[in-house]
Amino acid sequence: MPVSDPVTEEDWLSCIPLPEYLAKIPAGHILTVAGDEFWIDGNGDQITTDQFKTLHGVDPAVVWSAKKAYLAANGPGVHVIK
Repeated sequence: MPVSDPVTEEDWLSCIPLPEYLAKIPAGHILTVAGDEFWIDGNGDQITTDQFKTLHGVDPAVVWSAKKAYLAANGPGVHVIK
């Protein structure tokens, strides 16, 4: 039976769509010992570079580099754009 009013944390999170721009920002980068490279997108999916480009239309390596530079300049957390 579907939940009409969200009650649990899972109920709330499943009904809130992730904005597209957040899904495009890699949440993680995995480079295995075997040389395989994977990216964790904003939805939490572990995908290859080509899959990331196809799904989100951006090169995750470029976004990852920009994210690291931003965090180095501004520190962790949410910031107002300057």
